[in-house]
Amino acid sequence: MNANKRTRIVLTLGAVTAVVTILVSSLFALHNITPSPESVIHEFTAGVYAETNGFRRSDEVTLPHDWHVQGLNVSRLWYRFNFSLNDKPSLQYALYLPIVSENAIVYVNKSEVGKGGSMVEPIARNWPRPLYFPISADILSVGENELIVQVVSDPPGRGLLPVMYLGEWSALLPSYNFRKLLKHTGLGASVVILIIVAMFLFYMSWRRTESSEYAWGAAIFLGLSGHSFPGLFLYSPVPPFLWEWWQDLCIGFTILFMLIFVNRYFNLRMKVLELSCTGFLLVASVVALYLVSSDQFQLFYYTHAAGFWGVCGLIMGAIPITVTLLNAVGGRDISALFMLCVGTVLFVLGFHDMLFVNGVITRENGYLIHYTSPLVAILITGIVISRLIASSESLEELNRSLEDRIEKRNRELAATYAKVQEMEHQQILTAERERFSRDMHDGLGGHLSTALVLSESELGPKSPLTNTIRDATNEMRLMLDTAAAMKEDVGMIVGSLRANLQNQADIRGFQLLWQIEDTSPIHELAQGFALSLIKIVQEAVNNALKHSDGDVIRVSVFDRNDYVIVEIADNGECHYLGRERGNGIRNMETRVEELGASVKFTLESEMGGLLVHVRIPLDKKSVGVTTGLI
Repeated sequence: MNANKRTRIVLTLGAVTAVVTILVSSLFALHNITPSPESVIHEFTAGVYAETNGFRRSDEVTLPHDWHVQGLNVSRLWYRFNFSLNDKPSLQYALYLPIVSENAIVYVNKSEVGKGGSMVEPIARNWPRPLYFPISADILSVGENELIVQVVSDPPGRGLLPVMYLGEWSALLPSYNFRKLLKHTGLGASVVILIIVAMFLFYMSWRRTESSEYAWGAAIFLGLSGHSFPGLFLYSPVPPFLWEWWQDLCIGFTILFMLIFVNRYFNLRMKVLELSCTGFLLVASVVALYLVSSDQFQLFYYTHAAGFWGVCGLIMGAIPITVTLLNAVGGRDISALFMLCVGTVLFVLGFHDMLFVNGVITRENGYLIHYTSPLVAILITGIVISRLIASSESLEELNRSLEDRIEKRNRELAATYAKVQEMEHQQILTAERERFSRDMHDGLGGHLSTALVLSESELGPKSPLTNTIRDATNEMRLMLDTAAAMKEDVGMIVGSLRANLQNQADIRGFQLLWQIEDTSPIHELAQGFALSLIKIVQEAVNNALKHSDGDVIRVSVFDRNDYVIVEIADNGECHYLGRERGNGIRNMETRVEELGASVKFTLESEMGGLLVHVRIPLDKKSVGVTTGLI
């Protein structure tokens, strides 16, 4: 285990321990608040008790007196306490009982001062309620006074009498109101909170069927509220043994729902465990119902059921706590840390309730597990809000990504549409060129060929008319070859002149050399580029044929850096360029400018004669027009 992981584990456990300690300690501190000494005239902590009204000094008792802890399997007990008053009271007094199980009736100096409800079937169940009985000053005496309390329990063996306080009515009333708020009003508020949050989670589960953990979270809340629900009734609408069975059942299934919720939340595959626990609880519930409703086994159930359900709850409860701890330590989900804090508080308070149900500790504090309802509600609300925020962010990111993809797709479609349009345009041009070529070849070309044959036969091959017709025929062929040439490939454009120029060179006795290399394609050139380039090459070759004294002409095409170079060189002498530029040279310079290229004329090239150097840029940014004579 590396140092970072150990540190994370220590910090996680430390944070959880601190939070749980603060919350649980605060809860216990609230339950331990007692009336101030100034408001108490007498505190009843010791007396005697008996099953009948016949008391013996040997049956001394110390409060709080929990029958379950003492192993007293009885339904009623009497308690007697003595207290002294130095002066006759002038104000109304009161007796304050923070908690009682299940009901009590109080006598002062043999006069009944109050009771918490019916003492016979159906017995009033004051388990979560404090009792507050007014005592008239008329029944109190200066000197010794006697207080007798009868406590009744149903089922048997569950009675509890706490430390009691005697004081002035107004002085003890704040303590009674606080305890009532804590134990009775707080219980009702917890049940309401649990049911509201459960309904909200069921709604979330209905709207998001893929998130089943919401439904199991709602089941947890309903289980907790079902356990606390009997405490809201002063008189049980069902037999007490059914309340007992129902509360045990709610605790068992609540822990099962926690296990399933954790598995769903963290996407764990523990189907076998879930089904096993569910089947076990169903069988145990049926058996428990049979035992608790049977007169023969009811006492057995009351004696051992709490221990059975407690052990089952601890074992099953340890599983979701462990899973949540592992995820919190792993740091994969920040909500796992909050879930671990709430789960640990729930586990600690549930363990406390299990201890007093099994008679290990007294029940002065009553059930505490329902006090986790605000924490659980806050946790679930936080989880839902965090998921909604995450879903919103994910949706926004998805929308942005979708918009980007749509924009990219639109650009691609626009580019494709432009290409299709260009292809259609090129197809139209190609078809038109082919039609034009056919018409020229079949029509005008046929007439020129006939005229050339007639002229050569009648006037001779070197007559001015024959040369004119021959030049017109060559010009037509040049235009046809240019229309078929690929405009991006300079080598192919220049190469299309080969047959035409070779005929002219042969007539004048020149050797024509061709050095054409593969060159880079030139894109985005204006219409007429091929014709202009052919005219430049043709003009340069014609100048060499007409004005050079040599007998060799070389045409070269090659790449240099970011340019395509076209060179026409001869081995003769140039007699015209130094004096005055003719129309041919000016035409070449004009066409070079149209190409966006540059041209240089070298009088003494490596071949000895004139070199025409045309430089065509591949990148339109490099386009520049320069002409010069070297």
